[in-house]
Amino acid sequence: MQTDTTDTSDHEDATTAARETERLERQVAEMEETLAAEKRNALISRIISDHNLEPEDAILLTGQDEATLTAQAERLAARSSDVRTLGNVAPREGATKVTGTEDRDIREFAALLFGRADEL
Repeated sequence: MQTDTTDTSDHEDATTAARETERLERQVAEMEETLAAEKRNALISRIISDHNLEPEDAILLTGQDEATLTAQAERLAARSSDVRTLGNVAPREGATKVTGTEDRDIREFAALLFGRADEL
């Protein structure tokens, strides 16, 4: 009878140890993922700083290794310097264009038509 109790106790101990091992393995995996993410974030921050990019540009850096991230940052830096040196490509884009004569002629016609010539 003693061996049955010992076997059951050993089995419970082994099951508990297995659960604890699984829990610790999951915890280690999570920590490794967090470490890798933090290393990547630090690398991106350094590359952004080295290339004088804005912190908002970090989302555009999608590479997984330093060489790819550096190449992407260099490309972004080149485009940013182009914008600074060239200025706006279409500087009058969005500006209001005053035509004057067409609109005025229509207003005069409408005022005369409806008897409001005094509003001109």
